[in-house]
Amino acid sequence: MQAKPRITTEIAQDEDIPDFFDFEVREPTARSELESSCGVRFDVGSSSSGMSEYDNDLIRMDEKMKFIETLDGDEDEDVGKMQKRVVVLEQDSALKDAQISSLQARVFTKDQIINQLQGDVNLQMSVVFYLKSKLEKKSGQEFAGEHDDPMNVAQHERTAEEKAAADAKREADLNEYLAAAQKKKKKKKKKKK
Repeated sequence: MQAKPRITTEIAQDEDIPDFFDFEVREPTARSELESSCGVRFDVGSSSSGMSEYDNDLIRMDEKMKFIETLDGDEDEDVGKMQKRVVVLEQDSALKDAQISSLQARVFTKDQIINQLQGDVNLQMSVVFYLKSKLEKKSGQEFAGEHDDPMNVAQHERTAEEKAAADAKREADLNEYLAAAQKKKKKKKKKKK
């Protein structure tokens, strides 16, 4: 004759209960009280040789079944709590989605500004090169050597003395050009008078 052991629940914890199968357990010859890992105390029978692993597993499965049956009464309260939690999580999700959209809009705007600034820099560089070539044509000489080219990497590797000499040469060339331009203006003014 097989019968289920008598289970008394003293402490119930709110943890997930794993799946189990309902098994019948043989009627033991002697009884003893055991406590499971989840805090449930129950009476189990034992033979003179003790309980096997298989018997313990069967008792634990039956214990879990009884534990679930005791939780059914609290189901309405749990459902209400879960529904409130779902509402809070949905609101939080909507807020996070709005923040993500806002950040994506900012990223898009900043990318546009970066592209516009890169275009402006390229335009300014082309204007600088155009003016430089125009000045070179007018004066007949080059104001700046390759070391003054902003795109030249070798320029950054010069020593302080080389930089000072190049700056002095450029300043002298520019002063010479300006002096020649002023002389031309004075000659034109004298001719007009």
